[in-house]
Amino acid sequence: MKKLLIVVVLSLILSGCIGVGSKKGPKADGEFVKGQVVEGFPNIPAYPQAEIIESFGLGGKFGVTSVSGDELAKVVNFFGPALSQLGWQNSLKKNSDTNFEYEISNDEFKGRVTINTAADGKSSAISVSVEPR
Repeated sequence: MKKLLIVVVLSLILSGCIGVGSKKGPKADGEFVKGQVVEGFPNIPAYPQAEIIESFGLGGKFGVTSVSGDELAKVVNFFGPALSQLGWQNSLKKNSDTNFEYEISNDEFKGRVTINTAADGKSSAISVSVEPR
């Protein structure tokens, strides 16, 4: 029973660290793709249950925008540990009370994860942009 509990807890913890990386998906041809992640997108943590608005890819550069109903602090606090678990070096910068930015890098890519209060004043908007190093 104790082993089962450990497995379940670890599964729940790690489930939040599944990346948005995509080997299959619409081709990254420079067009914005609504509601999906383009093919080849790097393995960057996806915030659990966030709605993907659109993604983009061209020439090794990628971007994705998503929205979560969770409060800003919860979303911001998710990304530091999740990025580290997937091998991304990261540093957090507070631009304002409603805007935070992680500078990220790994062996292949560099970029940023920007998290801010969405236009509705309640949701959290998440924007990721990366390019080759």
